[in-house]
Amino acid sequence: MTGLIVDRRGVAALEFAIVGGTFFLLLLLVIQFGLYYLQVTALDLAVQKASRQILINQAVTQTQFVTNIQADSFGLLQSQTIHVAVQSAASFGAITPVANIAAGASLPYDTGTYGSAVLIQVGYTGNALANLLSQFVPGVSSTIAFQREPSPQ
Repeated sequence: MTGLIVDRRGVAALEFAIVGGTFFLLLLLVIQFGLYYLQVTALDLAVQKASRQILINQAVTQTQFVTNIQADSFGLLQSQTIHVAVQSAASFGAITPVANIAAGASLPYDTGTYGSAVLIQVGYTGNALANLLSQFVPGVSSTIAFQREPSPQ
């Protein structure tokens, strides 16, 4: 078999199609996870900053709270429908968290009074990664709990 002529044209293109497709798919997945965690971090920071107004006993409506979150999210949440649940009680044990905040529906908004325990849950579902991998990646959400400042007297 010494006289056999082998035509190897196109082998490199075929190898690149096999390996390159997988590489670009993994690269796209890494970028999507990076964007997902960037949105999670931006939402956490925005919720902390917006919650400070409630913590120090400023009157904030639900619409103002959502607007503050969108304004403090570095532009990542401007086009998202954000769902907010704010609950308060005399103690944290008396508060029952909302099971699926990103589902929306009818959510409570009660900032409480001086010294009350407050639980704030914020979420949305408009993430591309969450749509692709809905079994593994939930909607983006953030939760913060604190006790409001005591009476200013």
